[in-house]
Amino acid sequence: MTQDGVGLGLHLANVFTKLHGGKLVLESEFGVGTTVALYFSAALFNTP
Repeated sequence: MTQDGVGLGLHLANVFTKLHGGKLVLESEFGVGTTVALYFSAALFNTP
């Protein structure tokens, strides 16, 4: 069973990632699957 979305989730993830200085990367191979990676600066998490 498959369920189609409206594509809003990836858009919001990309917007919020960019707002925090990060980067969203998608890699997809037909018939294999998709990898989604979110990258953020470690400095964001080193606050006292």
